[in-house]
Amino acid sequence: MAQYLVRCGVKKNSIAILSPYTGQIRSIRKKLIDMRLLNKDPAEESIIISTVDRFQGDEADIVIISMVIDEKSTTPFVKLENRMIVLLSRARIGMFVIGNLGY
Repeated sequence: MAQYLVRCGVKKNSIAILSPYTGQIRSIRKKLIDMRLLNKDPAEESIIISTVDRFQGDEADIVIISMVIDEKSTTPFVKLENRMIVLLSRARIGMFVIGNLGY
């Protein structure tokens, strides 16, 4: 999704990828570095990747929310309504929610 948005002309620093799960953030960060969408140099324009807790109070034009977890994980995050409200209110222009309906 992030790659598509960048190819369509969206500036990298206007995209945020958020997840309530730290493990998912690590996986996303590694994948974006491999795809050359995430810069190792913090001075360069880059996609923002963060947990919802660290991103609280911030906003981005486009927010991609990853609710993906593995089968072994528990899901206490989604049971906390105030954290979900924070997660779902960070986008200024558009939001994409990615998950697995099976969970």
